[in-house]
This record gives sequence, structure tokens and C-alpha cells, in this order.
Amino acid sequence: MCYVPMAAVHQAVTGDVWAFFDFRFVWRLVRARLSAYVILAALTAGASALLQILKTAPAFFDDSSDFWTDLSDAQLHTALWQYYLFGCLLLFVALLLTHLLAAGIYRSAVLKVLRRGRVSRGQLHPRLADWLGRLDLLPSVQPPPQGLARVLRATGRAGYRRLLFALLFLTWVGYVFSVYVAEFLNNHPYVGFMNHPLVQTPCFNYIPSDLDAKKS
Repeated sequence: MCYVPMAAVHQAVTGDVWAFFDFRFVWRLVRARLSAYVILAALTAGASALLQILKTAPAFFDDSSDFWTDLSDAQLHTALWQYYLFGCLLLFVALLLTHLLAAGIYRSAVLKVLRRGRVSRGQLHPRLADWLGRLDLLPSVQPPPQGLARVLRATGRAGYRRLLFALLFLTWVGYVFSVYVAEFLNNHPYVGFMNHPLVQTPCFNYIPSDLDAKKS
């Protein structure tokens, strides 16, 4: 997960499936905008935690409210369908926000690595290089700082980057941990572990299959 969000944007921008595996270029982008990338991870993990809460909550509806306890199978199916529809609306908003932020980080990171000379135009994906060229967005390479400024910058950034990478790792650990906690409290075989709506297929429907069968 420390790699996937930036790689997914790179694949979407280029329209090339194999661009997802352009490890060297993607990691340069991650390092170029590491602070913003940590914010993206935190936003994704926070939104995912909210969705995990919504996914888990129906397990505790029964006997907690007469409204849910007294429903027939057909009424319960309708109520859950409306409940998960609300969850889908929240998922849609979360997808828009996270994808918008990810696209902004990607755009800024591409221009930064070009400006710093860490990537040349020839190292860009052909489609990305073509678009930047047509839009006249290819920046000129800026000379790196020299002397004391360079030493101070390198010294300060080393510790800061270590902290950011630690936060990035812990954020995604929390993201994965929330899935296991949610499934422990309310298990959804297969789909609960295999699908993460903000990362994989944007699906948020956990109506029990046996209830679907009774409805039909």
C-alpha cells in the first residue's frame, strides 16, 4: 500500500497497464511529495475506517432497536438495501476526494522530479511526455543548492523523511488492521477480506446471501 496509490494514478494517466510496475519512476514520485503522500494515506485510511464501521454496524442492530427486531425478511432486506445505499454515497464522496488529492500529488511530483533533474524527458512514459510537451509544461532543470545550504538541507531532510516513511507505514498498517477488526466483529466471507472499496472494486453491498435468496 505504500506503493499502490501513486502507481494506480500513474497507470490511469498513461492508460498503460504495465505502467503500474514502473517501480523506479513511481518511487521517485512518492519521495518527491512524501508529506502530501502521507496525508493521502491518512485520508484513505480514515475514510476506510468509517466504511468499516458502517459495514460492521448491522451485526448489532438486532435486539438493539424494535425497528430492526420486528422487521420481516422482506422489510429487513429493503432496510439494509437503503442502509448500504447510504454507505455507497459516502464511498462515492470518499473516492472523489482521495482520487482528486492523488491526482494533484501525482501532477506536482512529476513536475518536481523533472525540475530537480531526477527524471529526464526521455525517462518519462511516452504518453506522459507527449501530454506535457503539448501543454508546454515541461520545466527546465534547476541547479541544486550548493555549499552550506545543501548540507543543512540534506541533514534536516534525512530525519524528516525517516519520520514520514514511519508514519506512512503505520498508517497503512492501521488501514489493514481495521479490516481484520471489522471482519472479526461481523464476518462477510470472501468479500469482506478480498474487497477494499477505496483501493479495489468500489462495492459496498453486504446484504447476506440467504436474505437475498428469501427476498427473491
